[in-house]
Amino acid sequence: MSRSSRRHFAKLVVVWSAATPVAAVLRDPTAATGVAALHTDVVKREFGQHLTEADLAALAKQLQERAAQIETLRRFKLQNSDEPDVTFSAGTRRW
Repeated sequence: MSRSSRRHFAKLVVVWSAATPVAAVLRDPTAATGVAALHTDVVKREFGQHLTEADLAALAKQLQERAAQIETLRRFKLQNSDEPDVTFSAGTRRW
């Protein structure tokens, strides 16, 4: 397996990030399915020669599960006053 160039990686990131808003713009009830299908298609086009059909099916299933979880989180409304459960504080000392 050859290493990807930075240019190839940048193109992949652009394609990957462009695929996500497509389903969000459509706002259909199957948006999670659409996002997972778009991401699976990007992976198949870029790395399909290295993956078997079983690998692609497993990847599609994982992406579908993640997309459904993300959609559930996206529907949860937060108020402006909501804060994180744990507040971060750096507990290190410099001598």
